[in-house]
Amino acid sequence: MNAVELYKRLPGTNCGKCRMAKCMPFALSVLRGESDVSECPSMDPEAVLELQGKIRTSDWREDLIADMMREVGRISFEDIAGGIGAGLQDGALVIPCMGRDYRVYTDGRIETHGHITPWMKILLLHYIRTHGN
Repeated sequence: MNAVELYKRLPGTNCGKCRMAKCMPFALSVLRGESDVSECPSMDPEAVLELQGKIRTSDWREDLIADMMREVGRISFEDIAGGIGAGLQDGALVIPCMGRDYRVYTDGRIETHGHITPWMKILLLHYIRTHGN
C-alpha cells in the first residue's frame, strides 16, 4: 500500500486531532513507521485493524543508517576519538551531544538514555565516518 492508497482509506477530514495537521502527512508518517493508523481518531476500529494488516512500513533512513553502520565498522575508534571530542570506553566511542552521552559501538549500534531518532543516528554516524569534518 502506498501513501495515496492509504490516504484514500482515511476519513480525509484534515481534522488535526492526530499528530499531523492533515491526512496526507499522516499517511506518510504511518508508512514510515512514525505513526500508527490507530492514532486517527476518526477511523472505525474495524477499518484500523484491516489497514494494520495491509500496511508495510519502509523508511529510506533505515537503509542509509545500515550503510553508515557498515562504514563506521571499518574505522579505528582509537585513531579518531581524540580528534572528534569523544572518549573511549570498553571499545565504544562516547560522544557528548545535545546534553546526552551517546555510546557508538564498532558495529555501528548507538545507545543512550531515552529514544534515539533516525536523524540523530544519521548525524552521529556521519560525524564519525567523516572524522568530525
